[in-house]
Amino acid sequence: MLKTRVAMALVLAGGCIALALWGQARPERMTASFVAAAAAAEERLERAPDTETDGPTTPADGEGGAAERPLSTIIGNEDMEFEALDAAPATDAGGVPDVFWVKFECSNGDFVVEFRRDWAPRGVKRVYEIVRDGVWHDNRFFRVVPGFVVQWGIPGRPADAAEWRTKRIEDDPVRASNERGTFTFATSGPNARTTQVFINFQDNEALDTYQQGFPPVGKVVKGMDVVDSINAKYGEAPSQAQQAIQMEGNAFLDERFPGLDTIHKTVFVKPVE
Repeated sequence: MLKTRVAMALVLAGGCIALALWGQARPERMTASFVAAAAAAEERLERAPDTETDGPTTPADGEGGAAERPLSTIIGNEDMEFEALDAAPATDAGGVPDVFWVKFECSNGDFVVEFRRDWAPRGVKRVYEIVRDGVWHDNRFFRVVPGFVVQWGIPGRPADAAEWRTKRIEDDPVRASNERGTFTFATSGPNARTTQVFINFQDNEALDTYQQGFPPVGKVVKGMDVVDSINAKYGEAPSQAQQAIQMEGNAFLDERFPGLDTIHKTVFVKPVE
């Protein structure tokens, strides 16, 4: 009887987690309800007995749980003022700085994100490259799910989309939680991050431990009210046509989903001293 109950728990959890992983391969499917279902399934598994050799076990420390993640130590805050830099910031050796800031100048207002290499060095380096090369200029917010996430990142020009979708980077460990305002890469599976990202509208801790996990790379430090006001008229509908967005770019979105809010450009900034 015990083995039957454990098996049923595994089937249920497997189904929920499979839905969540399908959401990673098809980001438009990764809804808040899927996150809640997967989290509930994981919780049931953790409560299940593990005295039998074929029973489920709970994750050990260091396997994506909160034990290794440091507290959020954001330098920026809503009271800070920022000024544009003339060029991409760099260390004395020409590398990516430990901390840098980017202003997103959007159709509905501006917001600033602080990026931290100690959170996710590979992901932060990719953000640096994207901003340096202007990949998110004239970019549409194509997935807006109030109470969950806002997502963007497919380049608006099809030629750029074709170039960047093959530039995958390796995963980072999850060192900060997907709390409200954190900035995180979307992914289709292990070692598959490219240019698509999202900002969490609320605390989404369940994303911390999905398969390889979704490691935040930064956090909004100014203008979260602007993020909250991004046009949510179409919800997840545009993201259900990601292949068309990849192939046709902004022309497709502007024709089928007019009025989406847009990132006009991204700018490296620094705090005003």
